[in-house]
Amino acid sequence: AGTAWVLRSMALQRCGAAAHGDTLITTSWVSDQQRVRMWTEYEIRHATGAPVAVGRAEWVYVDRRRQMPRSPDPVLLTDWPRADASALWQDRPILPALDPAPDPATMTRRVAFYEATAIRHTNNTVYAQWVEEAARLAPSFSYHIT
Repeated sequence: AGTAWVLRSMALQRCGAAAHGDTLITTSWVSDQQRVRMWTEYEIRHATGAPVAVGRAEWVYVDRRRQMPRSPDPVLLTDWPRADASALWQDRPILPALDPAPDPATMTRRVAFYEATAIRHTNNTVYAQWVEEAARLAPSFSYHIT
């Protein structure tokens, strides 16, 4: 109760399409853990096994009272599934900078009270909602949340 995992960064890649009403299966596991940090992998697939999306997240374990990172009790991690990073993940080449769009879509917003946890951290599902909202404003389909 005095500690929490806080999302530090998340990257998502779209692998295929999904439509309203599709049955999707999400799998998550720990791919690495070092001192106060943990990396988790995510795969979302159709019931047929066809991939829809892949993601990676970096988490930091914090003492809620002190609001400082701390090492988790090793027993805490013993039951979490572990495996290598997803084979679906595609490391993207660094592309040259593009000229800015003449009228870029920009979304600025303040975190609402209901979007935050008890330790004043934005709830993880809210990031996905923000990306979905931004996708309606911008033509890009590749996002990185930090």
